[in-house]
Amino acid sequence: MTQFHRLLVAGSLTAVVVGSVLGMGTRLGAFGLRPDLAASDAQVGRSGGQQAAVSEPWSLLTVPDSGGAGQWRGGQSFQREYELLEDATVVRRFDKSRFPPGGLAGGGPGGRSRFVVRLGMAEEHESPASGRFEMKAGERFLLQSAGGGGYGDPRQREGAALAHDVAEGFVTADGATKDYGR
Repeated sequence: MTQFHRLLVAGSLTAVVVGSVLGMGTRLGAFGLRPDLAASDAQVGRSGGQQAAVSEPWSLLTVPDSGGAGQWRGGQSFQREYELLEDATVVRRFDKSRFPPGGLAGGGPGGRSRFVVRLGMAEEHESPASGRFEMKAGERFLLQSAGGGGYGDPRQREGAALAHDVAEGFVTADGATKDYGR
């Protein structure tokens, strides 16, 4: 079952979604940090600077294969779904949806960010980097951050480190074969 968060926006207010958390890029000798360990959270607020109320505790679901492949892997993307409890205008401002974060020194790019409105409906679609959407109570949207780029040649990745990432769900078995040649 997919986990989602209920977002309460009172009256005719606007919910503004700004991507502030993403998988951290890596550097020589260190893996990228996961967004749930590296930063506070994505900002979901109202116009005028007041916060929209999220009626459930926050949690982040990381996305497998979203950290750029490399001798040192980039940090994972997070993904979260929201359900509106009242009608609202949702404004999206998010980077890295068209051009994912690049890797360095032969490392692969991280996964790109995504924003999908009206999940599970006939009108479901992925939006461009920014947009404004009039949404009704009960409608859902998905927010996915970009992953961090990898550093160094993925074929130089230590086998134990890759096996650990597969066991933890950061890299899938298919991703290990495709991106790391193993």
